[in-house]
Amino acid sequence: MDNLSPDTATDLPPPAQYRFTIDNVYQMADAGILDPDIRFELWDGQLLLMSPFRPFGSYLHSKLVELFYAHRPAHIEIRSEKPIDIADPHFLPEPDISLTDAHRESRKHQHPGIRDIYLVVEISDTTKTLDLAKVAKYAAAQILEYWIVDVSEQNVTVYREPLHGSYQSKSIHRDEDQLAVEAFPDMTFKVSDIFA
Repeated sequence: MDNLSPDTATDLPPPAQYRFTIDNVYQMADAGILDPDIRFELWDGQLLLMSPFRPFGSYLHSKLVELFYAHRPAHIEIRSEKPIDIADPHFLPEPDISLTDAHRESRKHQHPGIRDIYLVVEISDTTKTLDLAKVAKYAAAQILEYWIVDVSEQNVTVYREPLHGSYQSKSIHRDEDQLAVEAFPDMTFKVSDIFA
């Protein structure tokens, strides 16, 4: 009988990981397997524990929500840490903020889908790696616009024009630069308004 040497053992393929679906997550929640007080995000079939905001990140979140409310058109819903449907059973992201069509009646049965989503925003402090990893998936899903608000650098990276799985436009805004939601040009404020 052959013995496995350490070199042979390292040549073994990694064990396969099970990729959860949205339905799996709902079933686990219904069965009491998932603690309702712990927030998870389904990303590429994995349940990711959502990191709580640090104080400044929490402040920025509240400030952004206030700015969006002050400038929003009446038919827009400002969602905070709620799921969006990007048409992939292995993904159920819960962005920090999303701007969607306010089809309130349909929300009883489904999360906002691609056609309903105008903007997704992540407040990026302890989650920078994941927030950057989301760029490609959001582009592939045709999310029109994605903002990463960088807490430490105090800037906002704006991704727009999704095409063939990538964003064609990327711009970094800071200080007195004006930010506007592309779908609603009158919804505008300065980067400094967020960080003030």
